Formats: sequence, structure tokens, C-alpha cells
Amino acid sequence: MFLTLLLCIDGQTDLRLVAPFRKVARVLELTGADEVLAVRSTVAEAAAG
Repeated sequence: MFLTLLLCIDGQTDLRLVAPFRKVARVLELTGADEVLAVRSTVAEAAAG
């Protein structure tokens, strides 16, 4: 349900994920959420945009 909410608010906010656990990254990939959410490897990359 939380993932659905995140996908529905796309474009209304700027949410960045930093270094998600491998299992979380896989779920994001399988659901296509990695195309919608900004997934970054480091905090510095996320802060830079």
C-alpha cells in the first residue's frame, strides 16, 4: 500500500532513496518503481539531485 501511495504522488514531490537494501532494490525493480523514484548510491548523489 505504501508503494502504491508513493507511485501515485509522482511529480508532486521529490523523494530520493539512498542505497536501498538489495531486496528493496529488487522490489523497486520488479514493480517499476525504480523508474519513478530517484534511487541513488550515496547521500551526496541524492543531495545533488
